[in-house]
Amino acid sequence: MRKTSHNSNIAFLLVILASILATIPAMIGETDPAKLKFCYDAMMVPCQKPFPTGKPPSSPCCTNLHKYWKSCYCILMAAPEGRFFSTPDGDKVLKTCHMPTFSHCIQRALRD
Repeated sequence: MRKTSHNSNIAFLLVILASILATIPAMIGETDPAKLKFCYDAMMVPCQKPFPTGKPPSSPCCTNLHKYWKSCYCILMAAPEGRFFSTPDGDKVLKTCHMPTFSHCIQRALRD
């Protein structure tokens, strides 16, 4: 029996994770342009400087993220506009504002 290397196991797990993450937009299924624009204006516009740069977010940025998180995050994640959430700089902003992870999108899709 041949031993598999640790790196091979990690690579395999990353492929599985990428496959799961790739299905999230289809699971969410939100395509309403008006809702997408509302969510973009509500969450991304107040945070337009910190998301691409990782600079500390302003109070209005964090306030809007908290206010619209449940109704808008999954919608933005399914659209190109949500790409900033999954960058290292976006991660800094989300952590600074004490925001939850994307897992609630999966939970929401499974409930619907």
